[in-house]
Amino acid sequence: MDTQGWYRLIAPVYDLCCRPLYAAPRRQAVAWASANGPRVVELCCGTGLNLPPLARAIGRQGHLLGVDFTPPMLRRAQRRVRRLARQRAAGAPLAEVQVLQADAAQVHRDQAHAWLGDGAADAVLISFGLAVAPDWQGVLERAWRCLRPGGRLVLVDNRPLGPGRRRYCNPLLVPVANFLGHARLQRPLANLHEEGQMAESRTFLGGFVFAATAYKPGKPAAQGVW
Repeated sequence: MDTQGWYRLIAPVYDLCCRPLYAAPRRQAVAWASANGPRVVELCCGTGLNLPPLARAIGRQGHLLGVDFTPPMLRRAQRRVRRLARQRAAGAPLAEVQVLQADAAQVHRDQAHAWLGDGAADAVLISFGLAVAPDWQGVLERAWRCLRPGGRLVLVDNRPLGPGRRRYCNPLLVPVANFLGHARLQRPLANLHEEGQMAESRTFLGGFVFAATAYKPGKPAAQGVW
């Protein structure tokens, strides 16, 4: 079964499992992604768990775009977007939110241009997507390209446990996590900030989850190019 087929299968139970387990790293990711400006893109947004807190954090002047390629996951994200739209219409200080069905490694500037204004994002968030995406390097490249100079990349993902006694859990932990998430935890995800200027990193769940943020080199500009 391919990645899209797997997430089509587990979409109904994804939130039940992942919301409580990854609540802390998601909060950190939202805090970082919302601190750099009002235009935020989340690649591999899944069921949209991050969309409501991001919409609240960037506020009414913000524009938030979620991208995912699995229809059953995205339908759940769309339900969240509709609730946010109703709350915004009632006066809640929430960003405008849209979701887009597309491969995060291939989404083009034209698909997001009207939503983000000039086509450049202040921040791009990829949470629990790079260990899963078939073309994970393409997703990362797209994230860097859609950021404006000075824009912020935020990564949250799983990885094998690091040095120390915890590493002895990896022969069991890694295969189980790879199976349940249709993932490849062996990918060198923790060093993927190298293209940018590293800002900060944190670990959660004993080191099984990492969060990292980096800035795209260059001075902030009014116009960005994907």
